[in-house]
Amino acid sequence: MAQLMAKQTPTTPPTSPKAYTKPKDDGKVSIALYKKGVLVTGSTFAIKDALKENGGRWNRILTGWIFTTATLDNLIDAIRQNKEVELTLGEGVQALTTAKETNEVIELD
Repeated sequence: MAQLMAKQTPTTPPTSPKAYTKPKDDGKVSIALYKKGVLVTGSTFAIKDALKENGGRWNRILTGWIFTTATLDNLIDAIRQNKEVELTLGEGVQALTTAKETNEVIELD
């Protein structure tokens, strides 16, 4: 009787996924206009709950939080309440907040 030999395939050790390393938290957060909304990026872990409470949604591709422009004033106030965070406003955000204060109309591209 002929013995059937099992086809042998070379075995490779299983590869382990790369371990996630949390980025250094430098306390810097920036707000910029993104399409027709607002994008918050930087060291946001400390203010994550405040961002969620103000309607933010995490976007893993952009690695930031997305908001509507309607929530901008409340968002800025919520971030500024945390004294450990250094907030930077992008040029478009500065123009938008100034326009709201002076009742100007600005169209977003």
